[in-house]
Amino acid sequence: MSGDSLEYTPKVVKSFQIAKVFEPSEDLINSIDFSDDGEFLALGGNDNNIRLYSLLDESGPKCTKVIPSKKYGCSHVTFTHSNKCIVHASRLLNDDLRYLSLHDSKYIRYFKGHKKSVTKLDMSPTDDTFLSASDDKTVRFWDLRAQSCQGTINIPGRPIACFDSTGLVFAVGESNMRIQLFSAKSYSKGPFTTFNVPKACAASEWTDIQPSADGKFFALSTRGGETYFIDAYEGKVVSAVGDKDIATGHDMSCSYSPCSSFLACGGKGGMVDIWNTRTYEKDVSTFSNVESDDISCLKFNPKYAMFATASNILALWLPSAP
Repeated sequence: MSGDSLEYTPKVVKSFQIAKVFEPSEDLINSIDFSDDGEFLALGGNDNNIRLYSLLDESGPKCTKVIPSKKYGCSHVTFTHSNKCIVHASRLLNDDLRYLSLHDSKYIRYFKGHKKSVTKLDMSPTDDTFLSASDDKTVRFWDLRAQSCQGTINIPGRPIACFDSTGLVFAVGESNMRIQLFSAKSYSKGPFTTFNVPKACAASEWTDIQPSADGKFFALSTRGGETYFIDAYEGKVVSAVGDKDIATGHDMSCSYSPCSSFLACGGKGGMVDIWNTRTYEKDVSTFSNVESDDISCLKFNPKYAMFATASNILALWLPSAP
């Protein structure tokens, strides 16, 4: 089961179905990520274990390693540009970030600085730098090669943040009020653009922001189940999609397809909606996940026609249409 690379079309998207279900975890899966080459998936769970899955094994996708993180816990599991290393946040004792070799299950480096829970980790798409956002009202910048924080931006409220698709710019969402754009090379000079968003976008807490592959839009997700498409150049709300009826107690989990033509959102009762980002219509009628638990994580594979959903169960989805 490889989910060969192909063009995403409405026909392909409508044909997605569950192809593989793994053994349930003891607790909620709080984060999933694919390696850049699409060959591996890593997840972190509230059971304080990190699991690695090989997706292109001849015998089919399988879990190849379980790495306990009982002392510090794990969340926001994120691959570096190597499929043998991840960065993750701690959940217990402190809020440090931890750089882990999946090859020998040993930590390479710890990144100390955050004083409250980390809410986002995002690798630069072009190099070994990454950013983190936290409930301590800071966005911090790091380099995998250096233990010390490379820079800090203080935010009045709970921040969300992401790099754009080029890695030259990053966006910071602040206090359900505005989005600021910074140069990744000179962020200490402050934002070069600030977008004040309409009040309608602030009705529900912002939970994530993601760039489209072409760099033209940001997808702004909210706890209320709505996702807003923001013009990356003018800051205007182009459209809003979503369904309040599938909003969960988790941060809303949405993911762009690799071409950014579709946005998938997971929600209450194991439901998945897939929206066409050209027409802003729902191309896939809501359909059920393997179980009725709320979806905590959803992500598209960056190289293969595949996406994954998770609650306490990990499921891989493949299209049946050619």
